[in-house]
Amino acid sequence: MREMKDSGVEWIGKIPKDWEIVPLTKQLDSIVDYRGKTPEKTEEGTFLVTAKNIKDGKICYELSKEYVREADYEEIMHRGIPQIGDILFTTEAPLGQVANVDRTDIALAQRIIKFRALSTVNNYYLKYWMLNEGFQQFLHSLSTGSTATGIKSIATGRANLP
Repeated sequence: MREMKDSGVEWIGKIPKDWEIVPLTKQLDSIVDYRGKTPEKTEEGTFLVTAKNIKDGKICYELSKEYVREADYEEIMHRGIPQIGDILFTTEAPLGQVANVDRTDIALAQRIIKFRALSTVNNYYLKYWMLNEGFQQFLHSLSTGSTATGIKSIATGRANLP
């Protein structure tokens, strides 16, 4: 049986003795925050993934069908183009939904943060880690608001990844 130790983080509990606890942000290659101005929506063009589309660990393209002009794509996505496997995280309405990018012909709306893990961390593992009950409870403990809870910024150094 593997020897375990206390992680020092209540919601994580015990971890293998040879693991260490490090801040989530130290395991990420990039963090792109798409919060801000809502892009102008159109009837056709590039599919716009909104917080409504991210549900149950995946992008549900049928939940909301919104688009942006292809001519506006570069301006909208100037902060970073999504790659297959990147993690999308909703900051509010609803808070804490997570999915991996499964196609690159998309634009990202406000209330979404895109994470890309270091090459030593699997993006799909990280998605499931962020969906686990402990992380979700911790995330909601940081949230504000009553009607639509959300977070104002990433809690650097407080969300730990074993």
